[in-house]
Amino acid sequence: MKKILIVTSEFGSGHKTPAEALRQEFIRQGHHAEFFDFEDIIGAFTERVTKELFDFATTHVPLLHRGLAAATNSNSILDVIIRLTPAKVSENLEARIRSMQPDAVVTTFPAANRLIAELKKKYPFELVSVVTDLKTIHHYWIAEGTDAYIAALPDTATSLAALGVPKEKIFVLGYPLRAPFFAQKDTHALRAQFAIANNDFVALYLVHTAPDSFAEQLARALDTTPDITPVIICGKNEALKQSLKRELRRTHIIGFANNMDEYLRVADVAIGKAGTGFLMEAAAMGCPVIITKYLKPQEEGNAEFFESHGIGFIERTAAKAMARVRTLKNESKDVRAARSQKTKNIFPKNTTAAIVEFITQDK
Repeated sequence: MKKILIVTSEFGSGHKTPAEALRQEFIRQGHHAEFFDFEDIIGAFTERVTKELFDFATTHVPLLHRGLAAATNSNSILDVIIRLTPAKVSENLEARIRSMQPDAVVTTFPAANRLIAELKKKYPFELVSVVTDLKTIHHYWIAEGTDAYIAALPDTATSLAALGVPKEKIFVLGYPLRAPFFAQKDTHALRAQFAIANNDFVALYLVHTAPDSFAEQLARALDTTPDITPVIICGKNEALKQSLKRELRRTHIIGFANNMDEYLRVADVAIGKAGTGFLMEAAAMGCPVIITKYLKPQEEGNAEFFESHGIGFIERTAAKAMARVRTLKNESKDVRAARSQKTKNIFPKNTTAAIVEFITQDK
């Protein structure tokens, strides 16, 4: 049995879900795995304020976010930031490592990587960075002393190598997803469960933010198109869920869904922003994606990868997104099946199990 400490955060997006998938798989394979949240490093108040500022910048002032990302995209700048970081910031992390004595520290949240690497000089653990971006990689993923970088795709490995990571430390093992994404399930039974006919063309739309003109226009267009069955997932935005329920008549309106694999299994197309988790979950289910927006710089590479491989489509207006839905609906079954198989090829095996087996093997 190995002892694994997983450092992650709900800050930003796409870090906690793969971390939870890994934790569950470590436990399933008989190991001991614990979470350590970034909040516990910088404190709850600082984390909340920082997260609110991040959410505001990414939603309302994307140029500010892009500027900050560019300004810190340098090893030398990040090294200075670490040197100026008060020692007290990492005290909780060091205390956990000292008490747990993990065999490995696994990180899915790059802001913590250099702090962990500093502690590795004092404690004998293996440091593994599970990179949750697909192609556009920021320097904050890179920390001297990291033993292994887990890359989701060959493109990810290429980007890491371009930033100076030795190739012998890069391992292309895939992106970690929860166990249900690798299970066998009956799609016809799921459609019956969701009250969706087997021959319906299902457009799954993930809208987690407050309504904006794009979301409102696309939701109405989907709802008023008789030969398309829309399913809209609102996440934890209860106000959005209730607003859409009052306005839309044909659409299935869902709040938070912990069975995303099932909704993606019944969907013929999935629509949303280019978060890595959303894109890779859709890919595992063989579902093509329409990308409505992406956050620069980190999600830009995600969108480019899916578009360049013909399994995703970037549409910047609601009208164009709706036109793409109609185009996909009118494709032949053979074309749809070929694209679906090409998408599934990203996940030729249970990637989460492969990552856990790699980390826990005797080196």
